[in-house]
Amino acid sequence: MVFDLAITVDDVTKIEHIRQMTRGSQILYVPMHAAEDPAHPDCQRGFVTSYNEKTNTVFCRYWRDDSIGELLRTTLNSEGADLRLLVLYDSCPQRIIKQTMAEMEVSVV
Repeated sequence: MVFDLAITVDDVTKIEHIRQMTRGSQILYVPMHAAEDPAHPDCQRGFVTSYNEKTNTVFCRYWRDDSIGELLRTTLNSEGADLRLLVLYDSCPQRIIKQTMAEMEVSVV
């Protein structure tokens, strides 16, 4: 299966919107096979840790599906995602994101 990753006018609008995201913004990753359905079971809830403007890659941490706001799916690294597959989506109170990010910074030291 081949996916068309050409950037469209809608993508440019979305890119501008994503650029407004900041570290800690909550997101929903909607994989290509989900056909833009945010209710698809393969969608992942998480938050932004950084953004690479050169590659239009947003680095995120994702929650485990059975522990939204409690346990991260990955504990060591953020995962890169094509910004065209992300939408802003609040899955838990923002204070949980701030607390989790603070704990991540402490564990790096």
